[in-house]
Amino acid sequence: MKSDLFQHEVRKTSSVFGRKEDVTVQFQGEDAMTDGTNIILPAMDFEADISEEDQSIVRGYVDHESGHIRHTDFKALNKLGKEHGKNKLLMTLQNACEDIYLE
Repeated sequence: MKSDLFQHEVRKTSSVFGRKEDVTVQFQGEDAMTDGTNIILPAMDFEADISEEDQSIVRGYVDHESGHIRHTDFKALNKLGKEHGKNKLLMTLQNACEDIYLE
């Protein structure tokens, strides 16, 4: 499948899975993450073909990050970050617990 068609699919399904209309998806860097409205996925060549294996990996990222959009309390998470954001261990532990819940 061409990467541009796959990216179009991912942008549409992210909103549906997250049950939020205004989700934006960006393809940049090497990691997957979300802030509750924007999903960042690993960069890919817009013109190239994307293998079935890579499609499966990115779809897994979409499922996971959309799950955060749907289930994570970002208001509470932002409050925790403001109060304890310098405590990297606490923030990492919170994210690990949230990821286990989502998976």
